[in-house]
Amino acid sequence: MIRYNTKRYWGYSTDIKPINAQIGDRFLDMDTQFEYVFSDFNQWKPILKEPSYRVFTALLTQNGGSDNQILSSSAVTQGITYFIDGAGSNSDFSNVGGPVIGTNSYYFIATNSDIPNDYDGANLLYNTGAPVATVLENTIGNVWFSYNDVGNYVVSSNGLFIGNKTYLTIELYFGSLDGQGTFRNSFYYDGDSSLRINTQSTGDGYTWTFSNDILLNTPIEIRVYN
Repeated sequence: MIRYNTKRYWGYSTDIKPINAQIGDRFLDMDTQFEYVFSDFNQWKPILKEPSYRVFTALLTQNGGSDNQILSSSAVTQGITYFIDGAGSNSDFSNVGGPVIGTNSYYFIATNSDIPNDYDGANLLYNTGAPVATVLENTIGNVWFSYNDVGNYVVSSNGLFIGNKTYLTIELYFGSLDGQGTFRNSFYYDGDSSLRINTQSTGDGYTWTFSNDILLNTPIEIRVYN
């Protein structure tokens, strides 16, 4: 059943909207909960509602300890976080997920494994120990990953994580890893700019130690609510 609910209509029908509506009239479909407005083109158009949250979803893989590297030419690697250092006026990494021309001191996750448009003297700094992200969805904005310590990694943004409105979930898995004992993941909120991910392992089930090499296509989701 469809309910008319506009400036002039209150009633019920099964399949039609008002045909003699005025611009600005509204119509609510009680079955689907979709709302429509009568536009200046003499037609009913759906009113698109803002989502209640923005989301970042990815699969994370982490290997090895801290190992800082520099790339000044050739292709990037998809999923790795890079930092632009010493960008020239023509430095352009926009084709690999980076910023517009000439932007310096900027982190980004490579969206493919292509050669950047133009290095123009810039260096791309990265750490092979940082989690590599296969990004599935991102409506939050610029998010990136870094290596902090053994079994401790940082998820960062430019102030996009809002206090008391940021929700992070990661697969909290307990199980064996190549017969080396039991491991687990955890996380915590660290302010408007960063979140922390911890990975630990144990050989006896009682003593837990921060450890690398545990994240393997591990699902992570960050939600920032309005």
